[in-house]
Amino acid sequence: MDDPDTRIYGRGELLARLQFEAVEIVLTEKEIKLWEKFNNQCFIWPKKTSVTSTPGKTKHFQTLIISDELMLRDCPGLVFPSFSSSRYDMIASGVLPIDRMTEHRKAVQVVANRVPRHVIEDVYKITLPKPKPYDLQSRPSLASELLMAYCASRGYVASSGLPDETRAARQILKDYLDGKVIFYLNRKLMI
Repeated sequence: MDDPDTRIYGRGELLARLQFEAVEIVLTEKEIKLWEKFNNQCFIWPKKTSVTSTPGKTKHFQTLIISDELMLRDCPGLVFPSFSSSRYDMIASGVLPIDRMTEHRKAVQVVANRVPRHVIEDVYKITLPKPKPYDLQSRPSLASELLMAYCASRGYVASSGLPDETRAARQILKDYLDGKVIFYLNRKLMI
């Protein structure tokens, strides 16, 4: 690959490119969590920050000096939500706590809409039902399909004898926020 935007960089190359090109880097909440994990795991310096999937861990600005020319600033994790975000988008984005959600299917549907079917199947080693012949074949998985398949594969059963969808939903959402289920957003396609 000759395109520098699609190249995979090593530690030194990444630092050099950031020092040469970056004036300001803006990351979403999910990208920040992935960066913090990458920072703590890949750059060999004393650990100065902790990472958590619970929003609000960072109560003040943190500044990490990477080199004489490069500084990483981390701001508090809680941000004011956009008016266009639904409650379920905010749960899936980690703004609202997962353990307090009341309608688990709608929050899982956000994840199912964002993550391709084959990625979910590969990560969880499950087979999701295919769309019916009269449905759009490229439609995302339904939350009910994902939760039923996940419960069946893990043996999650509630005391009523029905699949424990609430437990499955919490685990799927936590995996999504922790980066186990990866979602890529092509910003060039956004308007």
